[in-house]
Amino acid sequence: MDFQIRVLLVEDDPPLGRSLINFLERAGYVFESCSTACEAIALAQQHRHDIVISEFHLPDANGVRLFEQLKRVVPNAKAILISEFDFQAVASEVGQVEVHAFLKKPFDLAELETALSFSHAYS
Repeated sequence: MDFQIRVLLVEDDPPLGRSLINFLERAGYVFESCSTACEAIALAQQHRHDIVISEFHLPDANGVRLFEQLKRVVPNAKAILISEFDFQAVASEVGQVEVHAFLKKPFDLAELETALSFSHAYS
C-alpha cells in the first residue's frame, strides 16, 4: 500500500473477527478492533479512522446506529456494513445512513478487499 488507511473493525463474533484481523494485518492496514458500539466510539475518539467495518447486530447497538454516532466523531469515514441478513431485510435502516458497501455473511475476503479498495479510492 502506498499510504496507510486506518480501519476500525467492529465485530462481535470471535472467529470471524480473528479472520478479519488476520486479513487486515496481511493486507497492511493500520487498524483497531473491538466488539461493541461503545468500544468503537471510544476508539474513534482516540484515532481518526478512514474506514469503519461493522457488524449490523452488535451486543449494544446495531451498525446503522453506530455509523450515525461515528459520523459526529469521524465525519469522513467510509462505512462498510456486514450482516448475516440479506440486504432487503435491513434496507430500511441502512438507507438512513451512507453505507459504502454491504457484505452478506458468509462473504469471501476478496469481496472485503474490493469494498475496502472502493471505499478508500473515494476518500
